[in-house]
Amino acid sequence: MTITAKFASTCTACKTTIAPGTVIDWTRGVGSKHADIHLCATLRAAAPVVTAPAPTVDLAPVVAFLSGARERGLKSPRVRFAAPGAGELALSLAPLTGKNPGAVYVKVRGEYAGKVTADGTAYGIAPELVDALRAIAADPAAAGAAYGRLTGQCSFCTQGLTDEGSIEVGYGPVCAKRYGLPHKPRGSAKVTPVLAPVAVAAYATVVPSGGDYDGTLDMNEARAVRPDEFWTL
Repeated sequence: MTITAKFASTCTACKTTIAPGTVIDWTRGVGSKHADIHLCATLRAAAPVVTAPAPTVDLAPVVAFLSGARERGLKSPRVRFAAPGAGELALSLAPLTGKNPGAVYVKVRGEYAGKVTADGTAYGIAPELVDALRAIAADPAAAGAAYGRLTGQCSFCTQGLTDEGSIEVGYGPVCAKRYGLPHKPRGSAKVTPVLAPVAVAAYATVVPSGGDYDGTLDMNEARAVRPDEFWTL
């Protein structure tokens, strides 16, 4: 029915405020809207667009981690982690002389997935990825090492980890030096993935087949990592 509004309310059509005294169309169970459709359209066009603020992620530990490697002579340091679900999440520093100095670029399974600027603002990054980045920032070295144990590839240079000590640690001695990390395997005879269980699809290591599997992920062996071995962020 068409009536004159006695109280302020919100128009169901243009989502703006209906002032008392405005002629409205009111429907029980639905609500009120401006009776004048032209007024409604004008108010809708003039209403400010409200967008949710971009999430923030404090990636200072990751920036410090990668910057240290760059200061040690590595031109384009990059570190890889387990992505939410499956696959690879890679973080790299923006060029110092580019448009985003201090920013961290994010890729998931080889595709650009957004960036985190120097002030911590995350642009274009999915919510589940924001949570993953926050977990990584808590201890980027440990997260990178876990990825190396999972895949049998160094989290930093992607080269295969061919000796048991490096598989145990999660990265090789050369990258340990570049990134300022310890490389002290404990000499475990059998390397057990230290991965938290999570119900996700199996993540297969991409290495040639035909080895003598002995409990470690050698470069001449391949197997699918079980879901209960997948390290999640």
